[in-house]
Amino acid sequence: MSLLRLLFDALVRLLSARNLRSDRFDTFAAILGVALGTATVDVVLNNTYYQEPRWHQLDLRFSRSFQLAGGRRVQPQFDIFNVTNSNPVLTMTTRIGPSFRNATAVQAPRVLRFGVNLNF
Repeated sequence: MSLLRLLFDALVRLLSARNLRSDRFDTFAAILGVALGTATVDVVLNNTYYQEPRWHQLDLRFSRSFQLAGGRRVQPQFDIFNVTNSNPVLTMTTRIGPSFRNATAVQAPRVLRFGVNLNF
């Protein structure tokens, strides 16, 4: 037997004689000052576990300049972000538990933007 096992058995016998024993391991852990509980452990390194394809985003801008009197210029603009409206997973939970492999971030949806530049 190892020395640690002998020490453990001696402590258990001592505590059981005093009626302080609830469970051998819990008692031993309490004597040594070790906290028993749960621990959160990353099983997969961050940003290494993706089964989704890498994300691709196509953005378009349509604009045209018009000359006005007095050297002024107006330029209407129309932007479309994420034309294909793809939504791949960008990040997911990699900790073992009830939320394992849940998406925590996805690509933004299609966005339309109108604007005007006026130069004078």
